[in-house]
Amino acid sequence: MAPHVPRSKNPGDHFRDGVAPELPQAGSPRRIGWADVEHVRASTRAMVLSDNVFGGAPSHQIAADRLTWATGLLRAAAADEVRRSAFEAVGELSGAVAFSAFDVADHSAADHYFQLALWCADECGSWALRANTLADMARKAAHLGAIDDALSFIEFAQVRSDRVSATARAMMCGIRARLLAVTGRHAEAEDEVRRADQHFAEREPGSDPAWLSYYDEADHDGSVGRALTPVALERKRPEIAAPRLEAAI
Repeated sequence: MAPHVPRSKNPGDHFRDGVAPELPQAGSPRRIGWADVEHVRASTRAMVLSDNVFGGAPSHQIAADRLTWATGLLRAAAADEVRRSAFEAVGELSGAVAFSAFDVADHSAADHYFQLALWCADECGSWALRANTLADMARKAAHLGAIDDALSFIEFAQVRSDRVSATARAMMCGIRARLLAVTGRHAEAEDEVRRADQHFAEREPGSDPAWLSYYDEADHDGSVGRALTPVALERKRPEIAAPRLEAAI
């Protein structure tokens, strides 16, 4: 069964009622195979590398143009497994493009591309893509000060967390811990940090998708260190958070 995202009033909602977005037709192939799926995956890797090295609006625009090409593949005929993988690959690319749009403060574009990624997750039944997209939407909402929406997104992301990797579970717990902490729910935040640490200890990096490779020891310590910072400040005990932040640095 394909994952379903509960409705919210946030503009980041996925495409309503399962209705597909408008997909480009001009120049799209009639049938696709594994080579086309790998081409989309390679485009995602290249886009993430370029964005990490150069950043900025030019990188985002190039990636958005590549996504237009990739979504055109979804109209083509394909074997069932190829079609499922194509939707997942296009969704991963759309999620990466969405985050690059968020990075350059094009929030309406980010919402659109997040919606596309969630639609792709629904179409191919990818819980991993769904969870990662909602986690990024939570980051965006938190950055804009919409903490309640951010909590909703990350808690939606954690639905059926048994279907995602231990690394993804650790990442999501870290985000939720920080959101709990900034709303003053410090004891719950500490519990969530403990869960994040447990999941991180169980991770197998070799089995993680390429787009999750950023979540290493430094990122984990930075994430939970930031989550513990409000707790440390409230209790006037810097040692609660400082060692994690120092380890991340």
